[in-house]
Amino acid sequence: MPRDKLLNTYSERIRHFDEALRLQTRRINLLSLARFVVLVSIIWFLVLGIKTNAFLFYILSALMLVLFLYLVGIFNRHKGERELLRQLLLLNEKELACLKHDFHDLPDGSEHADTSHPWSHDLDLFGKGSLFQYLNRSSTLKGSAMLAALLTSEPGTAETILHRQKIISDLKDRIDFRQHFTASGELIKEKEGDHKDISHWLDTSTYISKYRWLFYLALGVSLLSVFIVIWGIFDPSRFLILLYLFVLNLTVLS
Repeated sequence: MPRDKLLNTYSERIRHFDEALRLQTRRINLLSLARFVVLVSIIWFLVLGIKTNAFLFYILSALMLVLFLYLVGIFNRHKGERELLRQLLLLNEKELACLKHDFHDLPDGSEHADTSHPWSHDLDLFGKGSLFQYLNRSSTLKGSAMLAALLTSEPGTAETILHRQKIISDLKDRIDFRQHFTASGELIKEKEGDHKDISHWLDTSTYISKYRWLFYLALGVSLLSVFIVIWGIFDPSRFLILLYLFVLNLTVLS
């Protein structure tokens, strides 16, 4: 794609995502206000129910609680979408800057530099103003390491080169897919050692997985707790049972 067309494309996408981000922020503010109003309604109906002992107010309070939880779910989803839009905006601003040869604030891959490597040092593959700094669009540490490995290793066969060219040809015009993929990766906020910690966690068997009956007991306690909470709305004395279940969950199932 010609440079001028790329400049226009990224500029247009910046305007698009900036407007989308503003709109999403307004939605989130409205949802915050709606959550507050519903929360006040829950308390108000509950107080009226206690004062008048009218069953209708308890029902209305319970319905408001359901609505509140629904709004919380929508609010969290919109917050996630806003963060994705923010990353997409930053990504296009970064691409526009790179086209203007302003990429020196990006990760330069110095951690991958190896002075004993046959050609990486001579070709300035890593470091300030390096090829790695210009090419790198990875959003994870693993992706950064894979790019460094590709730059410092020989393809091996012509088929490998052709295969990589085919992949690049397929992705070059799929800007929405590429940027969404990269922006989603940026949301992870990966730190050094995370991959090792997750691998260790996946390989470690938990206490509850050794005894299958504990899983069903935990599930039963959770369902029973929900039932008692609902029951406790109409009869507060039942909340004492919930305390016993909490102690059981804390001492046995955790």
